[in-house]
Amino acid sequence: MQILVVSQIYAPTPFRINDIVAALTAAGHRVKVITGLPDYGLDSIPKAYRWFRRRHEWIDGAEVVRVPTTARRKGVFWRALNYASFAINGWLYASFFQKKDFDIILNYETSPIFQAIPARRLKKRSKKPFVLYCLDLWPESLKAWNVDEDHWLFGLCDKISANLYRSADCVPVSSPAFRAYLETKSGVDPERIVFWPQHGEEQFAAIKGETSQTGHYDFVYAGNMGAVQVVDQFLQAIPYMKTQKNYRFHFVGGGSELSRLKALAEDLNITERVIFYGQREATEMSQFYRLADAFLLSLSSDSAISLTLPGKLQGYMGAGKPIVVVATGAVADLVEGVDCGLVSQVDHFKKTAENLDYLVKNPEKGWKMGRNGQDYFDKHFTKAAVIDNILSTLSCLVEN
Repeated sequence: MQILVVSQIYAPTPFRINDIVAALTAAGHRVKVITGLPDYGLDSIPKAYRWFRRRHEWIDGAEVVRVPTTARRKGVFWRALNYASFAINGWLYASFFQKKDFDIILNYETSPIFQAIPARRLKKRSKKPFVLYCLDLWPESLKAWNVDEDHWLFGLCDKISANLYRSADCVPVSSPAFRAYLETKSGVDPERIVFWPQHGEEQFAAIKGETSQTGHYDFVYAGNMGAVQVVDQFLQAIPYMKTQKNYRFHFVGGGSELSRLKALAEDLNITERVIFYGQREATEMSQFYRLADAFLLSLSSDSAISLTLPGKLQGYMGAGKPIVVVATGAVADLVEGVDCGLVSQVDHFKKTAENLDYLVKNPEKGWKMGRNGQDYFDKHFTKAAVIDNILSTLSCLVEN
């Protein structure tokens, strides 16, 4: 197959779409990626990509074309401008530059959904199948930024989102809980919705519960730190911890909330317990996953966010370590059902502290939880199983 991928975020930024594309090319398929400039989690565009450099390159056997995008910088205005610039410039590229030499279009839809606009344009021009892989629900995700349903912006995004979802020939979802929303709220034909779970990274699955011997209990959070992730929940819980044993919290990643989180750690006088590492290369992440005695995962309690199964969950489970979760909904249900971690709700700081204390005091119980998570991962979330699922869906659409 000749597959055209549209994703605002792509390598060198470490996202799972990179693994998917690499696996597709390794399987003998020809893949081209239309993406933006790689500044996710950063305040500026890397020097190597400025002044029209590296706008066309080859990564893992795939051809990569980068359309101009405005730097994300800081603040809502610049973030919105960044998203709009990809939607507009991607549409222009799809309209005037992209040839129709492909069999199918795959849009990797993280927030916001507007990045699907170039993909839909390609469908209209080429009459080829359009797959919209839904990893974030829109416009529900706006509620995490305090945009309620009665706001004009929510109403506008609702119309745009429903139109984009319905225009797709297939809407894979990363969480089964998305299905009901897309059917009832967005009017998507249920026969077009399939489940594509996010895979766990093989480099983390190879850890198999091994830990670095540091002399203290290490909690690790790895990933984006934005408004949706409510990472402050763990910082707020630390003062309530009662254990006298030695422990550390390691936060690895960037995001819009990073500066505020650092300031909060100072205000709470917990800087001796907390380390922020900032954004790190994908090749560096294995050392942090091995460092962990337990992982941290938090999500906003907003209705839409609670339906999400974030990709880091699969990586955590694959590494074979227990997970401390602050969330409700799909994540909490899975972790409790598999018995691979401990769960508390947002703003229940004392309960979160109790869960943290429990793992520090009972490492053998944590080891059993980690084993449970890895067993579940091996059955459902390996990259091979997920890629087979993706290829099966794409092949059926092309053939039919």
